[in-house]
Amino acid sequence: MELCERHHNDNEHSFFVAELSREIFLRTEAIHGLDRRWLPALEAGAQLHNLGLFYGARRHHVRGMELILERGVAGFSPEEIALIALCARFHRKRVRAEEALLYRALPAELQKVALRLAAIVRVADGAGLLPRSIGAAELLR
Repeated sequence: MELCERHHNDNEHSFFVAELSREIFLRTEAIHGLDRRWLPALEAGAQLHNLGLFYGARRHHVRGMELILERGVAGFSPEEIALIALCARFHRKRVRAEEALLYRALPAELQKVALRLAAIVRVADGAGLLPRSIGAAELLR
């Protein structure tokens, strides 16, 4: 992904988080109830969740969202880009959805999608801090 290269994203971590996010999504479909059409946006959001670290750790989740919105993500619609950006925004710290203008601008149904995708990225990111010798599928056994 061009954004990853341009902003020196930690691809090893990000791709692991994307792989784990995909596994979590597929194994918990009965719980989250999301359509599989959101899976590509989830994977992109997971790959880009730490994009803002290029500018420092402080508020990198907010900067990542801004970068995604400014630069866009090739192959995704504006609503999908909003979901990808919100995965970055909500992957860490306290989720203050009511304060995020992008979130508030979405229709109620997409707000639900955004929060569920971001929750999956958040869990996968936490698990991504475990030793790399543990594979995504192994974590979910």
